[in-house]
Amino acid sequence: MWARLPPANLFRRQPAAVGFGTERGRVAVNRILQALGTVVGSAREDEGGQALVEYSLLLLLIAVAAVAAVQTFGLGVSTLYQSIVNVFP
Repeated sequence: MWARLPPANLFRRQPAAVGFGTERGRVAVNRILQALGTVVGSAREDEGGQALVEYSLLLLLIAVAAVAAVQTFGLGVSTLYQSIVNVFP
């Protein structure tokens, strides 16, 4: 039921870090990269923000199309409405 873990050697000494290229420095860099990979992996699995971006892009497309339609047909529609109003007293 429980996984058997290897015994931990709590008293093992790490080699003193002299520079970035030592074993201790490489272990630290590996831990940082592993943590970064975990964060990026969990962010990639979360798709809640993706739907929000898709809906906002769709809303932007509709708004741009509405502005373009009003600019293109605005004066023609205004004259059409004015001619209809002029027909009826």
